Amino acid sequence: MANLTAVFTDSNDKIKYLFLTAGQEYWVAGSDWGVDGQWVWEPSGMPVTTDHWFLSDPNGGSGEECMSLKRVLGFQWTDDNCTLKKNYVCEKSEGYV
Repeated sequence: MANLTAVFTDSNDKIKYLFLTAGQEYWVAGSDWGVDGQWVWEPSGMPVTTDHWFLSDPNGGSGEECMSLKRVLGFQWTDDNCTLKKNYVCEKSEGYV
């Protein structure tokens, strides 16, 4: 089973970023679907505790309840409309092929 990845700002994430294509945007597991402004990692529900947002994000725009990474922004997080088509970064549990 695989899920969108939860992105923590540590050295392991730098390795993940090396595989992303320049100029692209990627969905990751952060969302504030449950309570507007309270960001959590899906599906665990663990709170987003680090602050790696781009400038004024999350800005709470209409329908912007999903988190994405943008290479052109140095992989800072942005909140965006969940219906937009983007690439995604997934991780799988050990033992799954």
